[in-house]
Amino acid sequence: MSKKRKITKSTMGNLESLVVLAVGGLALLIVGIFALWRFFCVFVSPDWTRAIALLAMALIPVTGRAFYLLGLTESRGKLRGIDAGINRVTKAAATAIDLRATSARAMRQAVRPDPPVVMLPQVQTIIRAKPQLNSGEVVEL
Repeated sequence: MSKKRKITKSTMGNLESLVVLAVGGLALLIVGIFALWRFFCVFVSPDWTRAIALLAMALIPVTGRAFYLLGLTESRGKLRGIDAGINRVTKAAATAIDLRATSARAMRQAVRPDPPVVMLPQVQTIIRAKPQLNSGEVVEL
C-alpha cells in the first residue's frame, strides 16, 4: 500500500521553478554555442580553428585522466568519512555499554549501610481505673 502524495502549492511552485530553470539553462547553452560558432566564423581563420580542434582532441585523454583521479580522491575521502563516522558511533556505543556494566557492577558491590535507627520518645502510659457499676459489673472501654 503506497500513500499518494498530495500536490500542494509549494510543490507546484518548486516544479515550476525547476522547469523555468531547465528551459533557461537550455536557452543559455544554445545562445552560447551559437555565439561561439559565430565568433569562430567571423574572427578566426580556418587554420586556427583546425589548430584549436586538434588541441582539444589531444587534451581529451588528459582531462579524462584528471577527472578520473579527482573522482577517485573524492570517493576515497567519502569512504574515509563514512569509516570515521562508523568508528565514532561504535566507540560511543562501547563507552555507553562499559558505563552501564560498570555502574551495574558498582551497584552490586556497594555496601548498603544499615538503616538509621530512630529513637522515639518514651510514651507515658496512663492506667485508668475501670469504672464499676453498682451491680459489680466491669465495663470495658
